[in-house]
Order: sequence, then structure tokens, then C-alpha cells
Amino acid sequence: MRRIELEDPYSLLDLLFWQRPLQHLIEHSIRLELTNIESIEKELYKVCWKAGVKYALTAFSGLMHYLPYYLTFPVVHIYTDDPDKLSKMLQRGRGPITLEVLRPDFNWILEDSVKVGELSVVDEVQVVIDLFCLGSAGRDAATQLYERIGNEQNRTQ
Repeated sequence: MRRIELEDPYSLLDLLFWQRPLQHLIEHSIRLELTNIESIEKELYKVCWKAGVKYALTAFSGLMHYLPYYLTFPVVHIYTDDPDKLSKMLQRGRGPITLEVLRPDFNWILEDSVKVGELSVVDEVQVVIDLFCLGSAGRDAATQLYERIGNEQNRTQ
């Protein structure tokens, strides 16, 4: 089996940041009445399940499920195959957390998502990409997760 090794992953991530800023994928930015990220994630699961909408958490929301003790921001990022339908089904409020509803730019983003408990989360590498594509707020987190992925791969080889 052939193997490709990426010699400078941070240059590639930097290029992705310029070509694919996460802000360009946002379809809706919503404030809910809920006051913590866990309750928002549970509500999203229920609403998406009832509506038959595919979804996957990403960026800091995804990171919490791969690096649970990393400091995050009061924003939940979610990819969905039907951002408009999801947006209409959520009850707005004045809570402190913003929900950013993203339309995936590639079909495999949702197809490659994994179950973490009952929640759907994008693949670890996609979390790294999306965090880096957030800009300066996500770069350190992306680096931490990328290094952990690399360390795990080195241990299994």
C-alpha cells in the first residue's frame, strides 16, 4: 500500500484558511434561550432527529468531544444538510451562546461524521481543518488536536 506523507501540514492548513474561511459556510447565526453548550447539543440532536435532518458538530463543538478539557468559546458550529429547515425549527432566545449553522461544502463532511454518544461529530481531521479555518481563535486548538492525532498514529505504527 502506498503512503503519502505531508511535510508541512501547517502551510496546507494556512492555504485552506485563505481558500475556505468557515465564515463563508454560515447559513444562519442563531441565539437560543439555552445557557450551556451541552443543552444546546442535546436540543440539536432532538430537533434534527425529529426532522430527519443530517447534522454534525464541528469546530470548538467537535473539539470538546475529542479533547474534552480544552477551553472553548460560547459558539456551537453545526453542519447540516438542510440549514433552512433546522433554522426554522429552533426556538430563538437571548441566551449567551450563538449557534452557527453551516452548509457543508463537500458531501463527505456529513458522510464521514462519527457518533460520539448520541451526538454526531465530524471526523477529527475535519475538526482540525474547521478550527484552523476559523482564524486566530481556532489555530491553537487545531494545532493541539492535530498533534494529538499525530501522536496516536505514531503509537499505533
